[in-house]
Amino acid sequence: MISISAPAICSVPGAHSRRDAFGWYLKPKPKPKPKSLVKPLCCSAEIDYQVLSAINTSYNDILILDTAESRMLLLDSTHNIHSVFIKGQVWTGSYWDEFASLPAIIPEGPIAIFGLGGGTAAHLMLTLWPSLQLHGWEIDEILIDKSREHLGLSDLEKPTEGGGILNVHIGDALSSSSTVPGGYAGIVVDLFSGGEVLPQLQEVQTWLELNGKLMTNGRLMVNCGGSTCGGGIWEKNSTLKTLCKAFPGQVNWKKMPKSDGENYLALTGPLPDLTLWAAALPPRLGSSVVQWDSWRGLGVGVGTVVGEGFGVRRGEIRLNECKCLIVRYRPRKKDLHVTFGHYYRVDLFNATLDKQLYELNSRFNEETIELLSLSSSLSSKEINIDEICLLVEKYYPQDFTDQEKIQLRYQLEIFNIEKSKNINLSGASTISDLCKSLVDTKKRETYYLVDRVIRLILTLPVSTATTERGFSAMKIFKNRLRNKMSDDYLANSLVVYIEKEIAENFDSESIIDDFKNLKGRRAEL
Repeated sequence: MISISAPAICSVPGAHSRRDAFGWYLKPKPKPKPKSLVKPLCCSAEIDYQVLSAINTSYNDILILDTAESRMLLLDSTHNIHSVFIKGQVWTGSYWDEFASLPAIIPEGPIAIFGLGGGTAAHLMLTLWPSLQLHGWEIDEILIDKSREHLGLSDLEKPTEGGGILNVHIGDALSSSSTVPGGYAGIVVDLFSGGEVLPQLQEVQTWLELNGKLMTNGRLMVNCGGSTCGGGIWEKNSTLKTLCKAFPGQVNWKKMPKSDGENYLALTGPLPDLTLWAAALPPRLGSSVVQWDSWRGLGVGVGTVVGEGFGVRRGEIRLNECKCLIVRYRPRKKDLHVTFGHYYRVDLFNATLDKQLYELNSRFNEETIELLSLSSSLSSKEINIDEICLLVEKYYPQDFTDQEKIQLRYQLEIFNIEKSKNINLSGASTISDLCKSLVDTKKRETYYLVDRVIRLILTLPVSTATTERGFSAMKIFKNRLRNKMSDDYLANSLVVYIEKEIAENFDSESIIDDFKNLKGRRAEL
């Protein structure tokens, strides 16, 4: 849940303004309507809002606000945001988005949401996974009615094109009745009261009972709330501590950024392969799942971020299956904690992979790939005439006249027939072999246009490689001491350097003789 200041339910103009996790200030005005939300981090303009519903129930103080961008469900006297509906998009930019990553790492089967609220998580999950069978549990029936009326919850109770649907249940999610035959594949736990995690969730037995509602290999994903006190993570969040006691070595955790509420999230079961998990999700969501970390091994002390909570001195790092923490000293509010496994498998690997893909895409762009694809038709048993004509029309328009382009099609038709009957021509497996066969069989002059196409294609890699080698050689020759050499001298020097294999065949005496024969000299050379 995310804290936000809002007008009191009975008296709408509230007390002092406070900023919420989205960077907004509720700024009541003397007039009852309209109210305004101010977004100081993004712009200075005021955003009008109105109160859609304000009601007290046996379980909650419900307040639903409407702005031009979103609708928000605020609960309790603390005015915590329990649900948000962003108009025109499904992403919320907060912990609700993380819940939508759960279906990628659990078996097929129904998923429960304990603490449905206005259905924010259910809305995103059914958008990304249209075939999901969701079961949302909420104890407050009036809250469900208001969510259906103002937050689009009723739309989720209709089957999607993929057959998915949200089944809403009114009742206690922690009771024995909140089960389905065969168990849930996953359970999302988002249970709060009075701005705090339910006290029942601080008991190990509660988590064991929830785990009993899962099928084999099922998982729990939990919103553990924010920090409750100082010290290490263990002390900061008592819900995480209870989870670790209930499932030793089987709890993974993540802390949301400050802009997203700084909530701690927990995931039971072995830490998934983060790379595969990210690949199964949209890029926006996949980039965030790599921040999950495992609590395995913390009982013996792993590193300094959980630090003093486990009796490990600051700066001490112990290797434990490459899951120890790399501590990077930064300002206290921006401490980073990265495992060795995450660094090598994500940071370093992704950077290397991106660099390689960039180089390949730069070298083999769409035009190059198309050129190579069209050229490969010449080395096949039967030449694709349309592809060769397209090749000439698109990449070599200046090398053929309009009349020659028409004649080329007829030459290719006749060449295809002769190629199938001539063993020397049909035996050519590459374009260079085909060029040699045309010369050996003395068909080069007969099919002169076909020969021209072949030679243009064969010169392509040479011209490309020569250009690349030219730039490399230029760095060697045109250095600081030779910066003023003329273009002709530079070009001649580069030719000799690039074509080393040919230049080695010329000895000094033959070069002197050629220079001598250029014109008469007064002195003998």
